[in-house]
Amino acid sequence: MAERTNVASPKLNDADAFAPFAKAVPADGAEFVERRGDDVDWREQSAAGMTFEAALFVGAALARSKFADAALRDVRLDRCDLSNADWAGASFVRSEVLGTKLI
Repeated sequence: MAERTNVASPKLNDADAFAPFAKAVPADGAEFVERRGDDVDWREQSAAGMTFEAALFVGAALARSKFADAALRDVRLDRCDLSNADWAGASFVRSEVLGTKLI
């Protein structure tokens, strides 16, 4: 396997202190900055143009979600379910997808 270079990990300093997503609901143009979502359930939710910056999802249920044109910067998706998700036009900068179901 070829070695990857210039790969930067998300900047998630002190992620334990991030505010929880709690009752946050996806909405067109919503912005989520320094948020942490443990076991968030956003299955089958739809929204366009959301922004996630310095966000951590652990065990999130995002199956069949439709988040068109989402912008993710410094985001980690850890052990999430993204099966059959449609995030057409989404951009990922310094983001990681770890142990996550994609199909």
